[in-house]
Amino acid sequence: GEYRDRFYLQIAPVAMTGVSENEAASIYAYEANGQLHIQFLDPANTTASIELFDMSGRMVIGATAKGNISIDINGIGTGVYILRAINNGQTYSRKIVKQ
Repeated sequence: GEYRDRFYLQIAPVAMTGVSENEAASIYAYEANGQLHIQFLDPANTTASIELFDMSGRMVIGATAKGNISIDINGIGTGVYILRAINNGQTYSRKIVKQ
């Protein structure tokens, strides 16, 4: 459908290191009300470094979270971004499209 004055996040695996295919669903992200919500399969035992990069490789958002996290993304422009979460030596990356 068509949305006006909104954007959506299209999430697709870009790269995962240190994880098996079954663990790929242990992190997911979605947008609601200008917040990027990042949820982990086991939030009670998760302390992760969260980074959002633009396509030139510049980090536009960086945070550390214990458990699930919500990040304000109202201040970033439209475009394609890479979300990277690092937890216990495992790196998860997702492509994020902000429209």
